[in-house]
Amino acid sequence: MSFAAEIRARLPQAGGGLPVPPPEADARLERLAEISPIYRDLVVKYPAYWSWVEQMQNRDETFRYAAFSGIWKQEFLREGTKDQRDKGTKGAGEDGESAFDFDNALRRFRRKLSFRAAYREVNELCDVAVSVQELSLLADFVLREALRETTRIWQQRLGVPWDDEAGAPARFCVLALGKLGGQEINFCSDVDIILFYSGDGFCRRDGVVTAIDTGEFYARLARDFCALVQKQTEDGFLFNVDLRLRPEGDSGPLVRSMTALTSYYWTAGQTWERLAFIRARPVAGDLQLGAELLDELNPFRYPRAVSPGLLDEVAGVKSRLEREVVGQANLERDIKNGWGGIREVEFFVPAKQLLEGGRNPFLQTGLLTEALERLARYGKVAREDAVFLKSAYLFLRLVEHRLQLREEHAVHELPPPGPGRVRIAHSLAFVEPEDFEKR
Repeated sequence: MSFAAEIRARLPQAGGGLPVPPPEADARLERLAEISPIYRDLVVKYPAYWSWVEQMQNRDETFRYAAFSGIWKQEFLREGTKDQRDKGTKGAGEDGESAFDFDNALRRFRRKLSFRAAYREVNELCDVAVSVQELSLLADFVLREALRETTRIWQQRLGVPWDDEAGAPARFCVLALGKLGGQEINFCSDVDIILFYSGDGFCRRDGVVTAIDTGEFYARLARDFCALVQKQTEDGFLFNVDLRLRPEGDSGPLVRSMTALTSYYWTAGQTWERLAFIRARPVAGDLQLGAELLDELNPFRYPRAVSPGLLDEVAGVKSRLEREVVGQANLERDIKNGWGGIREVEFFVPAKQLLEGGRNPFLQTGLLTEALERLARYGKVAREDAVFLKSAYLFLRLVEHRLQLREEHAVHELPPPGPGRVRIAHSLAFVEPEDFEKR
């Protein structure tokens, strides 16, 4: 019995009242199962996911943010849940349990929507550019819900953090850098984030000022927010959180005030941090606060004048990545950080923006392929070079997805020549492995 036939036989019991997939859907399910054992196992566990993803609006339409919100409310927040949640007082920071199993519900939601993205991409129902955009919107939604839940729990315990000067609640923001900042996250991307708040004062509970200051409140919230996002459960985890791009890296505080953050970048910010901030984007919490920070730091991100040694500094960062992260033995197989890999474009484009963006505001965008298009449109990069770089970048992102869909691990090395590499070639519709090698 084929895999599709096995799942089809289970649908009357597990289909949840959804229409049975059409006969031509068998080939689509078989293709995904062959490329991704982890999603094969997911369909075995939840056969109705196949019926769900084969509904026309789920299979063929590009999702916007509202679609994720609608599915979360309709399918994962069950009737009566609100009353259960209002009665629960436990959550992230204690034993992770509550009357409403928020943690696992959010993980199942993330896994189901990631399954949809994989199903569409491997069956060429969308291209990789659409996949990374949808995965980024999914990550935005998941981080916002995780932060909302963590904030609810800590406000229930300590009260509302306060900004005494403004006479209003303090504000908190999750700022994304890297691929999430650029809205190009992949199936296994870490989320590179910086956490900060605005407002000094003491928490207020039932109108009474407490002894807990705003900074302490947000330090606790930030710790538990990161723990909730990374926690492994029977339904997997949400994302690995990478905080190393924050000021002073692992040795720096987990969360800073906006004043301290801007002071750091203006007094001690380095070239690599300017590059990183070109793709910065607020993704959760008070998005307006994030916009205010980026506005404040815009001359840092896009200086009108740069040092003569800027390109040498950028090249030095790239060389250190090759030497310390990849290693000489893997430079030819690592499609991300190796020779001719994804990072070549991810360094080239922001470096051009850093050189030109301060004097040419039309080049100021955090979207990499959009920035490449603008560089070509305004004559800063030859049109043929821009076309080639975009094509190569998107192809390498597609290869990256095929590697990672095997087990949903952040792997970037091609298998050695042999069956593993042939499998990758065939998954990308290369009949002859030699054609894949040439590409």
